Amino acid sequence: MPRKKSIKLTDDERIEELINRARKLLPKKKVSYTADWLKSGGIGTDHWVVVENYEENTTLTIRFDDYLPDGTLLTEPKNIRLLSTIQRVAFHLRMGDLQHFHGWHKQWLRVIDTSVNLARWLVLETPVFQPQKYGFALLTDDHMQAYFKDFAQGGINNTLKLEVRFLEMLHSQIKSSLSLEEVLQNRNPLDEQFILQSAHWLNSQNAYILAKRLKARVISRKYLESLLGCSSQLFDRYQSVANLLNQFDLRYYSDPAKIELFAPEDRRTINNPSSIVRRTMYTHRKELRIFASAHNLLPDEIPYLSESTFKENHHEILAPNGHTQLIPLEIGLGALNNAAEMIIVYGNQIVEAVSFFAEQYTHLMATTPQTRCSRKINKLATLHRLKWPAPLEFGGASLFERYNVVSFASQSRTLNIKEGISLKTLHQAFYGACALLIGMCKPVREGELHKLQLDCLDSEFEDGGALLVQHLGKSGVMDERQIIKRPIPFLVARAVQLLQLMSSKLREIYGDTDGPMIDRLFYIPHRYIAASRGKVLGETLNTAIDTFCLLLNLPRDQNRQPWKIRVHEMRKFFLLVMYKHHNGELRRTLGYAAGHISEDQIDEYTAFSHDDPESVKYESECISDLLVSLELGQVVPEGHEGLKALYAHVCKHFGVAKLQSLGHENFIRFLNMLQRDGTYKSTVYTAEIKSFDGTLTTMEFAIKFEGLKDDQFDRG
Repeated sequence: MPRKKSIKLTDDERIEELINRARKLLPKKKVSYTADWLKSGGIGTDHWVVVENYEENTTLTIRFDDYLPDGTLLTEPKNIRLLSTIQRVAFHLRMGDLQHFHGWHKQWLRVIDTSVNLARWLVLETPVFQPQKYGFALLTDDHMQAYFKDFAQGGINNTLKLEVRFLEMLHSQIKSSLSLEEVLQNRNPLDEQFILQSAHWLNSQNAYILAKRLKARVISRKYLESLLGCSSQLFDRYQSVANLLNQFDLRYYSDPAKIELFAPEDRRTINNPSSIVRRTMYTHRKELRIFASAHNLLPDEIPYLSESTFKENHHEILAPNGHTQLIPLEIGLGALNNAAEMIIVYGNQIVEAVSFFAEQYTHLMATTPQTRCSRKINKLATLHRLKWPAPLEFGGASLFERYNVVSFASQSRTLNIKEGISLKTLHQAFYGACALLIGMCKPVREGELHKLQLDCLDSEFEDGGALLVQHLGKSGVMDERQIIKRPIPFLVARAVQLLQLMSSKLREIYGDTDGPMIDRLFYIPHRYIAASRGKVLGETLNTAIDTFCLLLNLPRDQNRQPWKIRVHEMRKFFLLVMYKHHNGELRRTLGYAAGHISEDQIDEYTAFSHDDPESVKYESECISDLLVSLELGQVVPEGHEGLKALYAHVCKHFGVAKLQSLGHENFIRFLNMLQRDGTYKSTVYTAEIKSFDGTLTTMEFAIKFEGLKDDQFDRG
């Protein structure tokens, strides 16, 4: 009798097998699927209401009525095998019953989204998986490896074949002279006649909606969601999908039957799609690994998938992890100057104007029909156009004149000061300006900024400046965060004071004494006309920053998109510009701007330290980008002797011919070590980069390594 061939297991796989055996020996418990955090809903229902934050007594609604690629909803009876499994896994995950999970509330929601996308893939491959009959049960290691390979080549866009299926659907509905193969092979740009024919058909299906800011008609993402069976957010997440859909944009006409493409063929922009990076793949694989670990609790619904299935790295396909881009100096300093003007020159006036109109509008809403209320409040805005002037030393122009405020509210939502904006828009931009000043001058993480408490200002100094109290994002366990105090300049302290004053006045006007946001610094009213509800405050604050940036009419990037500044970019801008790009004279200027007289206070605010992990990380990211650019031929070798020597040293250390084959974390960690040890030294200098509106100035690093140095090293 032949012997059974033994399979060599890794230590991790052996431990996992032992755990699985032990779990199977435990007596089965009947799970009721009820918990204090699950306020309503259960297995098989179309939505759950769950506790989001116990302390703030907030809840969150999770909807499961998602579209699938066959046109059905996940909540339809025929899909109960998929729905019930997803919900059981979600329940066990929230209860802490699953392996591999050490995350926060948002990660729990992401695992739910990821499992729904996996269900969509099963439906797309119905002949193989028969999901309505078997749910997830027919999944194997080979299937998951094929899935991960598809994901590595284009994310969810590729696993669900969104572009191909959209074009296949259009081709089947119109009489095109082109074959489907020709359409698929030449999609960037598509044939003009094919676009027009498709646009006529889409228009007949009421697929277009008005995009007010673009003044164009675009394909409704909600329509595409039901058509292709995926989340509407995916269509703009992937540049290749956006490139395809943007070609169908139409000019807006009052007659909806009139079809004219928004951009002629010679002016149509096709932006370069980006590859899936290693970090995205790692996160997606981790989320599916968590989902698969529910096999121990739900063996009849989720098959056993080996650990090795989740370990293939696909480095030959994936791009290296992207880094936070460094904001060009014109963009960063221009935004900083405009934010400073809004706060110092017009800060008090904005608080007074917003409070006045909030009180008037609240009173009108209680006594006047909506249509008359809007007319009256807009007329009031016209009558007060010359009120709230700037101090005479700043020119004396009124608030409404400076920002061309022409109404209280506007249906057009224009963000062009020349055409006129609404007070609501200015109010939104005010929060963006305050957020930008805090982020630029006292670097905070995105998750920290919108969570600043109302009483975060502490120990104001006689000479100006203050301390900001904040919860440190990457510290503590779960929601228990370390509290720190850091010095801030007078400008930031003033922005915080104005936010505190605005919050106090609006809370009194709205009668908000126990709402979820009364203790937050950024008390942003609901639709800017009612008490703050605090929903998705992080996104609301990002939108406010975007509004402020759009009002500035900043230069556009290479893809012709308005430059928008993100919180993590502000952090990098501050750390690199302040730490690396100043001499003794500028150091004193920075101290003056910070409101600090003592040089110890100045150094505390601006000094570079190799013990600061953030500053070391950002510099290492910039250096790693330079090394990869050298490898790709995007940086000419001439004049970069130090960079070339550092490149050779890194390759030799790791025993590789190309740096792109390295794991991101090891690469950055090694550069961090070299930097701390002084193995290489760097200086910065200014360099020009191209944008759609001309050239901008950025910072570049020059390297000195073992006696060899770049030409720009001594010129920084």
